[in-house]
Amino acid sequence: MLKIGFLGAGRMASAMVKGLVNSGHYRPESIECTSLSGQSAQQLAQEAGVTFIKNADTILKEADVIILAFKPKSLGDFSAPLTERRDSPLILSILGGTSFHSLHKHLAGSYSLVRIMPNIPCEVGAGATLYTLEDSLPKEHKSTLTQFLNALGRSFQVSEEDLETLTWVTGCGPAYFYEFVEAFIAATQKAGISEAVARTCVEETFFGSARLLATSNHEAAYLRGQVASPGGMTEKKLKLLEENNFRNLIEKLVADSHK
Repeated sequence: MLKIGFLGAGRMASAMVKGLVNSGHYRPESIECTSLSGQSAQQLAQEAGVTFIKNADTILKEADVIILAFKPKSLGDFSAPLTERRDSPLILSILGGTSFHSLHKHLAGSYSLVRIMPNIPCEVGAGATLYTLEDSLPKEHKSTLTQFLNALGRSFQVSEEDLETLTWVTGCGPAYFYEFVEAFIAATQKAGISEAVARTCVEETFFGSARLLATSNHEAAYLRGQVASPGGMTEKKLKLLEENNFRNLIEKLVADSHK
């Protein structure tokens, strides 16, 4: 049984741990976690049934798969134990903005390194995880990586450069979506609908729309046209978005973020 160790137990690490456990492919006892203060890791261990490890060195010395999920500024603190290993663990880094070059600069020892960028829907196996490889992985690590990523949802291999750009889409995208949903709920309430009804109608509408897009063979533009009849009220409302530079705003969320 592979031993998986999380160095860090923040929101994203928590979503990943729960996604792995919920997938049924990983037993809670095979997953260990630690954190700087210990509090977040203890809480995660209690919630997901995984094992809390007080000392990060234990994970660095023993885990088969190590996930770097702490703040990038702490990278230099996790080097020495890796040099003591005789085997070569698989290290997955979710450290935003931390290149392969920076990782190697601070980590010593023999290991296989992959940068991954999951998003929080991975908690329910519906995430979109980006990953980039430095070199070709050994066969055993490639199999381990594939199973790990599949447990979190869908995964997409990209270049390291594209990883930085796409992170603003997949990583931040859920926050943009939730803001959009929240705004619709608030506007519906303002129109005189109760909060409970507004929330249910808005959430189910967007959930259903996303599911239809994912399961049909049609593009978003086609499905939009099925709703917005020529000259109808929906088309008029869509023109409001156009008049207020909606697409330009979305472009800024993606393009300006990495400048």
